Amino acid sequence: MVPNFAESEAMAIEDFINEKEATLVAKHEETWPILFSLRPS
Repeated sequence: MVPNFAESEAMAIEDFINEKEATLVAKHEETWPILFSLRPS
């Protein structure tokens, strides 16, 4: 049986994107309260 390279590649890319998105969300959650507190009321 030949391993499905394209499928494993697609899964690896998906994992990579999910990881990047999670990192962006974490960074956003860190910076948002700071930006919000700097905003003039």
